[in-house]
Amino acid sequence: MTAHPLRPEWFEPWWGFLGGVLWIGFWALVVVLLVAVLRRRPHGGGGATSAIRLLEERYARGEITRDEFLERRQVLLGEDRSP
Repeated sequence: MTAHPLRPEWFEPWWGFLGGVLWIGFWALVVVLLVAVLRRRPHGGGGATSAIRLLEERYARGEITRDEFLERRQVLLGEDRSP
């Protein structure tokens, strides 16, 4: 039996092991990339949360007063101010 020029005879026992390691490494890389993409994707469901965040930013920049901030925040959270 002649040795393949790209795979010498001494490498034959390790070829199956190396192939398995490379295959596991490939799928691990796919999972890591998938998780990275999903973490960077903006979350669409947080309407009230993102609205409150915008409201807090406007208050921090001084665009609205404290009373306006508190009133609008209560409206967004669904709290009723009436007695």
